[in-house]
Parts: sequence; structure tokens; C-alpha cells
Amino acid sequence: MTKMFSQHKQSIGEIRRLALLCYGLDVGSTKLKDGSSMLELDPLSEEVLHEQISCHLLSLAVALRVNFYQKNLMDLAKHDVRHYAGMYWEDEYAIVETTIKDVCDKIMHADIFSKSVAPHKFSNGAYATIQMQGTHRKRNWILDLSVALFCEKLLHLIATSET
Repeated sequence: MTKMFSQHKQSIGEIRRLALLCYGLDVGSTKLKDGSSMLELDPLSEEVLHEQISCHLLSLAVALRVNFYQKNLMDLAKHDVRHYAGMYWEDEYAIVETTIKDVCDKIMHADIFSKSVAPHKFSNGAYATIQMQGTHRKRNWILDLSVALFCEKLLHLIATSET
């Protein structure tokens, strides 16, 4: 038998593709709910949108983690992104240092995955966040993630690491 492959493979191009998809889905879903779009989604289309955001965000987290475990993109893994991803323990209410690897872990282990959008006239065009919640060693954590800003930063870091 001829071996075709021996390990998972997620290229930088695939990470870029997923980051761009997550960015577009996040910005687009915000516009669909903040009153700045003429389109009103029916409930079934909202379910599909929810599934697509969840699916692509999970895929992005897995693609990044595969690279981290294979010792690729290690500088990205440790990059602090708390300006785009505020993580805190429910019993502390203080934002802790949050790395790209931490965000990937929280995306994959979230028990709650929700997004609330303020009307455009109140948000002044600010990006909405997705809130994820879960438990780690019997402690509840919360991550407020601006997916669009996180993806922008990720794409920028990848571009600068290749120069």
C-alpha cells in the first residue's frame, strides 16, 4: 500500500479563507439585525446563518490549532488579543490575558454561543460581539469575541509573518 498522507493538514491559505468567511459572516449578520439592511431574514434563514457562523468559526479554530500542534504559526498562538477577545472568569470580572490559542480553545469548548446586536443608530457602526460561555476545572468562563476584529488581526499577523 502507498501512504497518501500521515497527518492533518491545514494550510495558511485555508486559515486565510476561513478568517475571511468568518469576517464576512460576522459583519453581514450584524448588518442583517441592526436595521441597516433592507433584508429581513425568515427564521429558517436565521438558523442557517447561525449554523454557518458557528461552523466556520469552529473550522477556523481547528485549523489554527492543527498548525499550533504541528509547531507552525507558534508566534500567532501566543499573541495577546484581549482588545478583540475579552475573557474573564465569572467569579472575578477582570479581563485576563487572552491569546489566539485561548480563543481557539474557547470557541471549541463553548457550551453557550450567542450574539446580540444593538440597533445601528445606537451602535454607531461598532462591531458586535459573540459571547461564549463554558466551564474549565469547575470554573465558569466568559469570552466576548469581536469576530470581525479578531479575523482582521489574524489576517494582519499572518501577512506580516510571511514578509
